[in-house]
Amino acid sequence: AARGGVAGETVANARLRAPQALRMQERAVTAEDHEIIARQAAPSVRRVRCLPAADGPGAVRVLVVPDAVPDDDGRVRFEQLIPSDQVLAAITGALDERRLIGTRLVVEPPVYQGVTVVARLTAPAAVADRVRATALAALYDHLDPLHGGPDGTGWPFGRPVQYGEVFGVLQRAVGDVLVEDIRLFPADPVTGRRGTPVDRVDIGAGALVFPYQHQVVVTAEPEARG
Repeated sequence: AARGGVAGETVANARLRAPQALRMQERAVTAEDHEIIARQAAPSVRRVRCLPAADGPGAVRVLVVPDAVPDDDGRVRFEQLIPSDQVLAAITGALDERRLIGTRLVVEPPVYQGVTVVARLTAPAAVADRVRATALAALYDHLDPLHGGPDGTGWPFGRPVQYGEVFGVLQRAVGDVLVEDIRLFPADPVTGRRGTPVDRVDIGAGALVFPYQHQVVVTAEPEARG
């Protein structure tokens, strides 16, 4: 039996693609054109973002995020978010054929800003393990670059991670459980280095967040005395 590959294009997707192809006339002019051509060249990618490059006018960065299957714990590993050389080459080739004369292309993965959330909660001892698991799942889900963010379609490029938003996500997830304290730390998912606690982790315009080694401590509530 065959393995790998991708599913054939659906009729619904073809109907959406046809007007885009006609509008582009097989040329990459706008940022959207570059993104459409990139997706056509590598249907397995999850997200594509086109931005002006920093090295002057006429330079374009195309940021590629591959799709990834979470592990058994529901989390995506960092290395799964780096596109393969073959995917980058396929997108580069397709864009190079359609780019405007003089346009310089850079096709690469985005920068990933790691964020570690350390939270302290208080809950009845009987439910402490469940509360901790729920809190961790909420944090990883919300800060997920593929499926997280406010609308569940992936963390937006360049969107900062802020204390108030994370606190709200955590409090909604655990319900009546008391969230005692939350701290945000910028982190490097490659080296594992963690910075000092902040109220806001800024994310560059061409960057995405990566949830890195969150920690949740659940303290048992003192038992009421009769």
